[in-house]
Order: sequence, then C-alpha cells, then structure tokens
Amino acid sequence: MKLNPHIIQQADHYLSEHDYQTNLYEEKIVKKSSHEPRQQVTYAQGDRVRLNADGRQGLVYKQDKREQTVVVYVDDQFETVAERRVTQLGKAADLYPDGYDMSRLFKNYDDFKFQRDLDRGSMKAQKQLDKQMRQMRDEGKN
Repeated sequence: MKLNPHIIQQADHYLSEHDYQTNLYEEKIVKKSSHEPRQQVTYAQGDRVRLNADGRQGLVYKQDKREQTVVVYVDDQFETVAERRVTQLGKAADLYPDGYDMSRLFKNYDDFKFQRDLDRGSMKAQKQLDKQMRQMRDEGKN
C-alpha cells in the first residue's frame, strides 16, 4: 500500500493517544433554493379565479385548506382543482356589495326565480308546482 506518510503518522497517533477531534465544523456554504415558497392565498366564496390549465374563468365555491384544493364553479359545473392550479383575478368583497347573497351565484336563474315566486305566493309558480306534482303522480301509476 502506498499511503502518504502523514496519514500513517496520524493513524498511529489516533491509536496510541485516542485524541480525536470532536468539535463540529460549521457549514460555510448557504444553499439557496431555486424557487421561492408560494404564499398561501385564502379564497372566499365568490372570488373570481382563472384555471391555469385551460384559461377558463370561474367562481370559488369553497376552499379546503387541509387538502389544498378549491371547488370552482365553471360552465355550470363544480370542479375540484388544486390551489396551485388557479390564479385569483378578483376578490368577492370587491366584486359584490356587502350583504349580497352568494348562493345566488351558484344556482340557475330559472330555479332561483321559481323559488322566489313560491316564497312570495305567486299563483303562476303554484300552478307550475301543481303541474309537476300531477306529472309525478301519473308517472307513479304507470
């Protein structure tokens, strides 16, 4: 074995004296990450967002912080998307006045109108409800 004589002397010293260096070296090179950590964005119901995958715009229905997902209402459907796959375009507080009923955003206008007419006692809505009830009863007999 062709070892450096200095290494052989150091090994002999360790075996005879048991004098080992126990102090730790400080790492002088600070590693910098290549990307910055993403800021946590809190979405509220009614926020306007863009889906990064295809560029469609929709409204936030709800956010699940534990799973880091957002349920987005796009093209009359609810889609669950990862938070990092959406970009916020506007906040609900800026888009709608205070006290605005956010549940109206996620319902079909005809359904909303029908329910509103029923609540105020409209005869037209009552007749439509009676007609639906008769149709369901007739289907049950067949």
